[in-house]
Amino acid sequence: CVCVCEFSWDFPSSLLSLTRFVLTLVLSPIFLACSLSPFSVSFLLHSSCSHSSLSHLSLAAHPHQASIVIASLADIVLAHSTALAQVFFKFCEAATNMRYAMAHPAANGSFRYSPTQELNKFLKIANADVRARGLNMESFVLAPPQRLARYPLLLQAIVKCTDEGDPDLAASESALRKTVAVVRLCNDRIRAVENLLELARIAASLDWRDMSQLSISEPGRALVKRGTLVLLSAPTAKRGPKVEVFLFTDMVICARPRHLSTKRFGVFAGRHRSLCELSPIEGSDVLRLVLFETNAATTLLLRAATPIDRVRWLEAFNPASSGDDVYMAWDCPAAKVVKAHSALDSDEISVCVGDTVNITNRGTDGWCKVRLVLEEGELSAALSETTTTGWVPAGCLKEVASVHARAKEIKASVRK
Repeated sequence: CVCVCEFSWDFPSSLLSLTRFVLTLVLSPIFLACSLSPFSVSFLLHSSCSHSSLSHLSLAAHPHQASIVIASLADIVLAHSTALAQVFFKFCEAATNMRYAMAHPAANGSFRYSPTQELNKFLKIANADVRARGLNMESFVLAPPQRLARYPLLLQAIVKCTDEGDPDLAASESALRKTVAVVRLCNDRIRAVENLLELARIAASLDWRDMSQLSISEPGRALVKRGTLVLLSAPTAKRGPKVEVFLFTDMVICARPRHLSTKRFGVFAGRHRSLCELSPIEGSDVLRLVLFETNAATTLLLRAATPIDRVRWLEAFNPASSGDDVYMAWDCPAAKVVKAHSALDSDEISVCVGDTVNITNRGTDGWCKVRLVLEEGELSAALSETTTTGWVPAGCLKEVASVHARAKEIKASVRK
């Protein structure tokens, strides 16, 4: 398979010229003085990686033709995929933080970024520079991830136009899978950083004087639903104080409005999600929220604003399981692999001794469906073409202490 690219040969040098201009911005003293150096470093690494891949692309083509025939585009993508993933992973993280900083100049002090008037003035002058080509800093921040998202589209077209027996087909399909994985990884990182920023905003609004403080801003956590409910003294009560309920992926927080003018809330209850149960009370529009703790349980009677909102709270607390999974993501038994297993069927997963897994289903035939636990930033595993979810023999696993096991013990002790 060959790729025919129609563009002027000064395109790479033109792109690098624009990149150098952006580097003069992000490495300027004013930019760095505003604690935006993480983005500056990420952009520097990104420009270096882009220069490397463009140089490789240039060597694969003839510089004196208008239509440049490149016979090894898939090989070039594969050669640079890991480097691209590492750079874009960090770039997306830093860029998301920077975009937040630019959009929220009065952010809480817990954030490292605080744009100043000098920076805004500097960026205004930079935007008017002819070298900026009419683009503002936001455009430069968004451009690399947007360009990355086009790689799978290009490779899809190449795979589609490649004959079945062509020796380049396998490399093109592998390059397509790699680029899809890189895009997915970067999108996941952007969502993760956005979630952390949202959690930090929520944490800044909570007052913990009535109970021990719980950590809100944790990697992997996200806000599922938030809303105002009425706290009732009995199912038949007509009125009661308003409370704010925060449902996260793995935690539930209940708080009372402390100061309406500043939107602060006093927390009076908080539990891991595996220690919370929300259910309807029959013959009533009231919801029962049970919060378990060691040898005790607290029951809150809550009324939603509308019948639809009541249904939505129930669905948020008790989502339908995915596929054949029995355990929810926040309430899975954990296990260590004590015996290696090599997958023989497509629905199995290969595991090594020492791997940590979450059990999502227990079969009746001696098999368990598991999800491999990856440390954040394990790019090589995330980019590999092997799956991270599948079935393994139960004998390969040894269950270990987990939130699921602890919650199960607490609930059992309360219900005796």
